[in-house]
Amino acid sequence: MTRIDEWWEDWYVDEILSLMRERHLRFHEYYDFMDRIMDLDFYTNFKKSTRVLAKRQQQLVTEA
Repeated sequence: MTRIDEWWEDWYVDEILSLMRERHLRFHEYYDFMDRIMDLDFYTNFKKSTRVLAKRQQQLVTEA
């Protein structure tokens, strides 16, 4: 069973990805491949950052 903080991270990142996809579909005439690549790069970096931050917060809680 997943912990609530892991579930929250995944849900939050997936929600951002869903908003990006909605933007792709709604404004497809103004949206080129470079924008999509930048969005995917943002998504990847954001997911890594949230995982690192969650680990640091967990370490602070266990050390306290």
